[in-house]
Amino acid sequence: MYLKKITILAFILTSSLLADIKGPLEKIYEKKYANLNHFKAMYVAIDFDNGRWVYGYAYNHINEDEAEKDARKSCIIQKRKSDINGYCKLYATGNRVLGL
Repeated sequence: MYLKKITILAFILTSSLLADIKGPLEKIYEKKYANLNHFKAMYVAIDFDNGRWVYGYAYNHINEDEAEKDARKSCIIQKRKSDINGYCKLYATGNRVLGL
């Protein structure tokens, strides 16, 4: 019973944190990423300890794989600069949003 309560609490906290991130992340996606041309990708890293997050994106690559590699590198650089403990997760590739 105790484990079930902890699991529910963790789900509620995670859901509320993601809701706080989703709005600003969607704005960045629309403003900076959506209109980019050619092969592109976007990664996001979230620090669940404090709710901070960063992103990295890449565009104008020869294929999606190369764009994803470059976007991941960009995310990792931003993560290190901002001391984010989360890992970089693929958020969008091409015009497909994969979500958090």
